[in-house]
Amino acid sequence: MVVAGCGGHARQPEPRLARNDASELASLARQVARDAPNDGCAAQREIAALSAKAHELVAAGRVPVRLRAPLLAGVAAVAADAPACAPPPAPAANTTAPDEQHDNGKHKGEKKKEQGKGHGHGDEG
Repeated sequence: MVVAGCGGHARQPEPRLARNDASELASLARQVARDAPNDGCAAQREIAALSAKAHELVAAGRVPVRLRAPLLAGVAAVAADAPACAPPPAPAANTTAPDEQHDNGKHKGEKKKEQGKGHGHGDEG
């Protein structure tokens, strides 16, 4: 008697990342998402930390082979979309020169206009 079976392929378990490693990567990714809209400089630092951690885990063999390429590609995509790190805006510039700020309309070297007119000096006409 011959018995034929269906292949004999045992289903292999899905590759998994250790819980601590996955948690750390997820935490870094959440920080990037939180800071990217408002603080590009912080987001860039966090993206660098995320990338470094992902590469460290891959190099240490802690990422299953089937997950390595998708993980690194995902981190690279986040880095490619990193917001610009713009310096904080400069304080508003004062447009008046220091001499002009407190002279109350009196300018150095100018005499009062119309001095003597209409003050009873006999020159009225």
